[in-house]
Amino acid sequence: MSDKMDGKKIGGSGTFNTYEDVIAFWVKQTSDKTGHKGVGLKREKNSTINLQFVDPATGKRINKACGEKFTERGILAAKDKAIKVANALNTFTSASQFWDWYDSTILAKNVLDKDLKTYQEIFAEIENNYFNGYHRNTGRSRSRDIVSDVNSFEGSYGRYFKRFPDKGKYLEWEDFEKALYGYPETPQGSKTFKDLLFVCKQIATLANAQKILERLGKINGKQTAFRVCQSIDLDTFLSLYDKVENAALNCVKCNESEAKLSWNWCAAMAVMYGLRPSELAAAKNLTTPCTITVDAKGLLVYLAEYSPLKGDAFYAISDNRNKDLALVLSDFTYFGASIKTGGRVCYPIPSPKLQVQLKLREPRLPLVDCARPGVFCEVFTSWTERNYGIKEAYVFRHLYNAIAQQYGIPQETRALNLGHTVAANERHYKGRNKRNLKTRKLLLTAKHPLPYEAAKSELELLGVDLQAPDVQLLLRTIYQLE
Repeated sequence: MSDKMDGKKIGGSGTFNTYEDVIAFWVKQTSDKTGHKGVGLKREKNSTINLQFVDPATGKRINKACGEKFTERGILAAKDKAIKVANALNTFTSASQFWDWYDSTILAKNVLDKDLKTYQEIFAEIENNYFNGYHRNTGRSRSRDIVSDVNSFEGSYGRYFKRFPDKGKYLEWEDFEKALYGYPETPQGSKTFKDLLFVCKQIATLANAQKILERLGKINGKQTAFRVCQSIDLDTFLSLYDKVENAALNCVKCNESEAKLSWNWCAAMAVMYGLRPSELAAAKNLTTPCTITVDAKGLLVYLAEYSPLKGDAFYAISDNRNKDLALVLSDFTYFGASIKTGGRVCYPIPSPKLQVQLKLREPRLPLVDCARPGVFCEVFTSWTERNYGIKEAYVFRHLYNAIAQQYGIPQETRALNLGHTVAANERHYKGRNKRNLKTRKLLLTAKHPLPYEAAKSELELLGVDLQAPDVQLLLRTIYQLE
């Protein structure tokens, strides 16, 4: 459209410089509705110009900003946009497509080179981004050849993509609405709804679907429904452990006896080390020593030998020379699945009595034919449900956290041993300790050991001779002095 009217430049040093001139120009231009029937222009506080038309999503007439100021040039630009909107309203068959177009063309928001994308294109982009990324806990590259990564993608994205069956079409709000609200088993307030809403926002963002994003942003995704978590205290666990041990020793069938002893040992290890069930299958020094070294690519290598000169060396936990019962976990289990937070070295609850009672130095790792990563954990929880009445995989891991807290082990150390952050420990583990009343009482009444120097001062105040051989022996034993 020309910048000139009657030979004078609009907005220049000629006409239409006064407010009255602009009003007169506005009246003249708005009186001619040629080309934009059904789309009106409305000035807002003599500052900006809005467009008025029927919202294709609601059928109601609305007043919408068009990004133009109330100037001569702005009036002409607004008229151009009104014509484009009128044409678009008769062209687009989807309300969401129209609003995406409006944002990018009329408001010039976040214009992309490729304006519209199909679900299939967006899903492929998300999948490629995922597998080109890194494991969030270990930092290793993800791979489609690692079954755990494939399962993780399916759980995080794939299962939600299935809620958009027509993958060849462009985005429409109706599809999102059905994905979110069309499944009664995952109502608003559930964790699944919360996770799905996050994925929906990612999809809309990659498609530059601003109108859909606005609607998604108004949805409350906060999780309000939580499952009731199981918990167990140490005395109850020890009682159940002994019951299973006795039953195993009295079994007539050797296979049944060995199965009971094996899974009972797994439960004891989960309690004493704070392990996730499948992490047991990633242990490298149960019956053989292990040396952790680094290869030419900077990757960790686990050698089945005790070689301090080659790296960090550890004796087997079945070997009494491994005084601290240090347990080496690699990144992968014996059946090829990656463990959640990667390899680490962890240590048990520092109670020699419990370590002996629960036979930690007598490894009995079950060999399970795992066609998929979750089988080991499923077999473990199936067994604990039958023998302990516990059907949640992490109950024993939570018990470790409670016992370690009772023993005065700092939260930072507990989190490191568990393979997660202090924030995760605070958020997910503290609450369950509080729910078990017996454990809560023990934590509240637990007596924590004094630091070494503080203990010596207290003993001196009591008149104890710190140089006496028996006192020296006690201090060396309690504080593990050389």
